[in-house]
Amino acid sequence: MALLGDSFDRVIKRCSRRMELVPHETLRWLNSIDPNKPAGAPFTLKERDKSMYKYRQFGKRCLCYYGRMYRLGRDEAEQQHGIRFNDVQWEKLEGIVDRLEMMAGEGGEEGEEGEENEGDEQTAALDQAVFEFWVAILKQQVAFKVYVNPLLHFTAVLGINDETGGWAQAKHFTTSLAGLVWCGRVLMLEHIFEGQPEDPEKVTIDMVERFKEEYRRWLADGTHTPFSTMIRWMSYGKGFRNKESGLPTVMWEESEEAVRYLGQQIKIREFRDAVKAGVDEAEAVLNELMFGQ
Repeated sequence: MALLGDSFDRVIKRCSRRMELVPHETLRWLNSIDPNKPAGAPFTLKERDKSMYKYRQFGKRCLCYYGRMYRLGRDEAEQQHGIRFNDVQWEKLEGIVDRLEMMAGEGGEEGEEGEENEGDEQTAALDQAVFEFWVAILKQQVAFKVYVNPLLHFTAVLGINDETGGWAQAKHFTTSLAGLVWCGRVLMLEHIFEGQPEDPEKVTIDMVERFKEEYRRWLADGTHTPFSTMIRWMSYGKGFRNKESGLPTVMWEESEEAVRYLGQQIKIREFRDAVKAGVDEAEAVLNELMFGQ
């Protein structure tokens, strides 16, 4: 799992460099959800390292989840957890696991220069396998049954509150969606321009137009893809968050025996006990300061 997480970090870092090699207008299209109009601002890296770290973590968790599902086997994973992979996605995931097992089996062995070069080649092969797998789960069209896509299945998993077993709050769920969408945009940008010259001056109009075609097919709203589905869920979550912000911060329950603060129940009896405990503690401290007087 550590090897897998490190690989995803390297893949995102490599793909992020492509943002410096494409036209400004291309980044505006990448940042848009409208297939007919680019966004006003270009797609960029996050200013805060903490935000970048959090966004990458969602991608890492996603990969680790798939790794655990792979251990169960394709049929058993679907039976136990409801996750489905098409043939291409499962083949790419199998390639990742094969690379990981090979690297883990050779871990800790000190080699000479030739073996170090071989290790670098294996690392590069793992990174490429991770990259190709992500492309495979992003480039899948879905209709009514959206959870046939493993990425959308994972977003549903993120919608579960680990502590209560209920639904995650909208503000937390939309954050996880934003992280996956951001990573997906970076990965798809590199995928579409993969193999093209790394000199910005050599980027042609044909390359840019090809990007717009791929964008309209896979990254825009209303395309029946994992991207358009997550965008729809983010819009719904944003509306729900706006609705939540209009509710009273503190409100009485009908029984008048408890109040709710930001949706959390506080019973009057517990409040009284807390106040009493606070007063007792304060009096004890005061008594100690006054030397028992």
